Amino acid sequence: MTDFSVEKRLFERNDAFSTIRFLTPAGEMEGVIEDFSIGGLGVRVDGPLPHVGLQATILFPEFGGILSEVVHATGNQVGLRFTDTPERIGELMHAVKKRTAFS
Repeated sequence: MTDFSVEKRLFERNDAFSTIRFLTPAGEMEGVIEDFSIGGLGVRVDGPLPHVGLQATILFPEFGGILSEVVHATGNQVGLRFTDTPERIGELMHAVKKRTAFS
């Protein structure tokens, strides 16, 4: 019997409520980050959803862009998986940790 009560995740997910912009070939979108992990972001958006598989550049204030891919888009939720270099993702995690340590 499979235990579905425990969510299987590769990375710990943290709640984060902040507005973010991201660029796709279909245009610029804005949304609210609902969760954040070393693997990517969950974003709540208004308006049309991007297609799964689209490449996106997430624009972080005071950090710049990081490459990602749309891995799911349902309802008003978009999942973005980081695809940038491990070094760049590490730099982002460090910047976020440093910023939230003083919030």
